[in-house]
Amino acid sequence: GAACSLLGIYSYQRWLKNWTYRGLLLMTNLVYSCLCIIDLIMYKRLNVRWGIPDHAFVLSTGSMETIVQYWWWMPAVVILSQLCPRGMEATMYALLAGCSNLGSSINAN
Repeated sequence: GAACSLLGIYSYQRWLKNWTYRGLLLMTNLVYSCLCIIDLIMYKRLNVRWGIPDHAFVLSTGSMETIVQYWWWMPAVVILSQLCPRGMEATMYALLAGCSNLGSSINAN
């Protein structure tokens, strides 16, 4: 989880930071939707027929979903930091991260 999060943030900074917000949000939503649809392969057990074990399939798709989620999340952080008053960027980031973590915790239970 944490390694994929760092990879998502790194890849955003390396290749995606100059994209427009609209293009990035469109691309991340489309890619994430495709990754979620790929779960149907596991539900239909096609991955086993293709010789891909369940553990490897879930790990790879789950990792990619985490990376793409961070691609989606980073522009929101950047936009929020530009909208908040000067000097409050760290506070707003902490608030956003806290709300995101709370939502993830509630979702997991």
